[in-house]
Amino acid sequence: MNYKEFKETIKKARKENKNKYYYFHGIVENKNVKLKGYNTWLAIYNVDNVRYGSPMDIEVKKFNEYLDLPFTS
Repeated sequence: MNYKEFKETIKKARKENKNKYYYFHGIVENKNVKLKGYNTWLAIYNVDNVRYGSPMDIEVKKFNEYLDLPFTS
């Protein structure tokens, strides 16, 4: 899966699971990704065993920045 498809998948999951947890586990651009989110909170966001995440209840713009981080550095 490429990053654009991944981002759309997470966006859709976030919107369809308002006030519920959503999950993703798969390969994105040859990286192993595990994600557990709740609204705009990335509770668990591991990419190739490196932990990322975000604060709770942030704006969507900031959420997207945290989501982008492992793929833009």
